[in-house]
Amino acid sequence: MPFTETTDQPSVTPRVSIAFSGLIVLKPGPNDTCLICVNKFDRNHIFQVLLVVSNPEINPAQPDNDVVNKAYQPATVVPLFTGPLFAPFLIRRQPDANANAGDFKVFKRDPFDRTRPNSHDLDYRWAVNFRDLHLNPSTNHGGEPVGILKTGVLYTPRLTDPGLHPRLIRQGNPPFPLTQISSNLAASITLTAEAPKLYFQWEDQGDTQYLVLPRSGDDPRSLYTLYFINEPPNLDARPHDEFAHYYRILLSNGAVIPGTQRFELETDPLGRSDEIPCMPVLINP
Repeated sequence: MPFTETTDQPSVTPRVSIAFSGLIVLKPGPNDTCLICVNKFDRNHIFQVLLVVSNPEINPAQPDNDVVNKAYQPATVVPLFTGPLFAPFLIRRQPDANANAGDFKVFKRDPFDRTRPNSHDLDYRWAVNFRDLHLNPSTNHGGEPVGILKTGVLYTPRLTDPGLHPRLIRQGNPPFPLTQISSNLAASITLTAEAPKLYFQWEDQGDTQYLVLPRSGDDPRSLYTLYFINEPPNLDARPHDEFAHYYRILLSNGAVIPGTQRFELETDPLGRSDEIPCMPVLINP
């Protein structure tokens, strides 16, 4: 089953967000959930999970004595996990009203055409969907174990620089221009009175770990982003093809995709930046 879609634009400044960058495949799970597959078949990409706490800004026009009396602090970065996954992880609202189902959706706003500039910037379809390129795509054990995200609305938080001119290349076919693609993806989380917390559970060296957001003791205006990153430790702007890494874990009709049927993602050179592009992709029927 494909992802459930919504035309309601998600908040880009929710209390809690989930962000994805690098070699990560997102695909529909059962009962309105999202499966997070982290590509582990490349030694040059390192998987890590970070919590970024954005502290509230001080407004001089409306001073808050409790805040003004504290030393101003920039965003706080908390490393939660680094290294390959050995066990599944789970992200859900707390309390969880339905243990067997979620309410995960993707933001879609028609008309959408990635080769035209008037498509909605937040539409999730800016991400490359391998379902558009191959029949019945799936992932092998290189994308396991998987995480389960039970809530949120997936959208494109940032598009690549237009100067990259991304295009799909396949042997015997003319290049297909993509104009721009998602440089990363994010899920906007809505907390409610009935479910006011987000619960993240994972395993580290055999021990179960968990995080509950918002954290107790933080300013009630603080914003939280959980970053799932699977990228090289050093930003190198040399053009390279991330698709070659994805094809190590991708299957079509249960079989390895032959080289003559594979696509390459080609871009123009760009200055040193986070847009290599190492981007997450989708498998959405």
